[in-house]
Amino acid sequence: MCIRDRIKAKGLAINEVTYGCLLDACVKNDRIDLALNVVDKMKVDRITLNTILYTTLIKGFAKAGMLNEALNIFALMKESPKTAPNVITYNCILDACVKCENLPRAQEIFADMERTLTPDLITYSTIIKGFCKRGDIETAYRFLDTMLDRNIKPDEALVNLILEGCYTSGKVDLGMKIFAIMNDLRISPSNITYSILIKIYGQARKLQDALALIPAMKASGLRPSLIVYTNLVQICLTMRRFDKAVDIYERLRSEGVKCDHVLYEKLVKGAIAANRIDTAVELFASSNDERAFVSR
Repeated sequence: MCIRDRIKAKGLAINEVTYGCLLDACVKNDRIDLALNVVDKMKVDRITLNTILYTTLIKGFAKAGMLNEALNIFALMKESPKTAPNVITYNCILDACVKCENLPRAQEIFADMERTLTPDLITYSTIIKGFCKRGDIETAYRFLDTMLDRNIKPDEALVNLILEGCYTSGKVDLGMKIFAIMNDLRISPSNITYSILIKIYGQARKLQDALALIPAMKASGLRPSLIVYTNLVQICLTMRRFDKAVDIYERLRSEGVKCDHVLYEKLVKGAIAANRIDTAVELFASSNDERAFVSR
């Protein structure tokens, strides 16, 4: 017997709030099939779906990658003023478009949203994510520029997303511009931010600028993570500065940062490439001592 039937068997009233909870539970557990069953039961009980319930259903279709079904529900909502989509609804349908990589449809929906509602941070973050994922960082930046013009402040996660897009697309100058905007808006960078910046500096072959990020992090009270140091070591090795890579390795060990097999493997390979065989052997031994085993 389903929960609905148990409630009814006890003589308890079941309304749209109860059904809303059931629908939400199905969606959160990735059971769109059960969510549709709940909708069928609602029809039997003559309970009309409202904006919140429709939006929950769209969210379920989005998670399941069922874009057409989500779009059909969205279109149905727009047929009646009583179920007019709200900002959350638009964000959910945009998310469905982005997940299914249908950015032209996402742009159409975004434009439609602007006619009656004001996009929020989640709206912009969702569509920017889509363009970053596709490698169209210029369009992603245009959406960022628009939200800034509308006094919507991005958060650190969104800035990191665009920075990663700049790195993936090889847009070094734009990456530096984004970081400058981050500083102007006083958005505190995290270890993730700095790790991406180091990769961007590496693309530009600006080793000194990358190295300067470590004292900058420490001055702001942020302790560099192993990932930050690993990215920095990779840049040194790429630019054939094994000496600098060793300096970084010694520094992080002195700071009590535990090295992993990824870092050791990079260092061992770098030592061999630099014809520093004795150093390679020492690094290999250290990796074994720390149980950060390097593949042979």
